Amino acid sequence: MGWCAAPFCNNSAKKGYIMKVFPRDPERRALWQRNVPRENWTATNNSYLCEVYFSPEMWEQIRDKKRKLKPGAVPTIFGFFVKKKNIDISRNEQVSKEHAKEEQVSIDRYIIIVKRSKNICTLTRILSTSYRKVSMIYCS
Repeated sequence: MGWCAAPFCNNSAKKGYIMKVFPRDPERRALWQRNVPRENWTATNNSYLCEVYFSPEMWEQIRDKKRKLKPGAVPTIFGFFVKKKNIDISRNEQVSKEHAKEEQVSIDRYIIIVKRSKNICTLTRILSTSYRKVSMIYCS
């Protein structure tokens, strides 16, 4: 199983993420592909998206607390980065007033960091945690 096809995402099953292959049905595949913010890219039979790009309503519980995508599910969570686990900022890490205005929303085992803005968001910084790098975006 490969890596996630979403831009700037390097999630994989080896890292503990549920990976969903793009649908074989041409209409559904085109819908998924339209939602992935990548230019000049075509999904193949080996293209995957990780679980973080599907909203909670797109999943259904099955036995043993496992989840599967509902029929007709479409990836819709794009435009910001979503990572597993909470972000631990070290003691010597200073949080500026600008960053304090961001909203932090915990969903399941993920944290989403979003600053509401109509401006274009750009990747400006990578924070290190004890076990992995966490990508964050800031809007200016």
